[in-house]
Amino acid sequence: MFSKTCQYAIQATFYVALNGSSNKPVGLSATATSQNIPSHFLGKIMQQLVKKQVLSSIKGPNGGFYLAKPADKIRIIEIFDIFDGIESLEKCVLGFDACSSIRPCPLHDSYMPVKKATFKLLQGKTIKDFIEDIKAEKSYVAYFGWKN
Repeated sequence: MFSKTCQYAIQATFYVALNGSSNKPVGLSATATSQNIPSHFLGKIMQQLVKKQVLSSIKGPNGGFYLAKPADKIRIIEIFDIFDGIESLEKCVLGFDACSSIRPCPLHDSYMPVKKATFKLLQGKTIKDFIEDIKAEKSYVAYFGWKN
């Protein structure tokens, strides 16, 4: 459902939220290595997140990234919209241009509740919500907090 770019953006934002601050920014290399994301690809993603004011950056040898605003002010839908676009939730799940409520594709009516629930989830959850769950070990993200 999420593009690989959007997945990486959300993963990187979680990592920065968990490990960085304006006093201690997280480097691109550390983020890429820890999340197993190709560094050159992540660099472009991080640039977009800075441009859209999800992240801030500090240049230089001790530079890196940190959240541009409090974690409770960054909704997941904001990141999703940057990379996949909210309008992608309105498109036909099978990719048909002519799909609509009047002329639905075979999955249209069955998939519509999933689309609505996805939008509601993305709109209603912030980075803080997920970070609190991760810290409380209610959920896990790859390469952070895994216990065997």
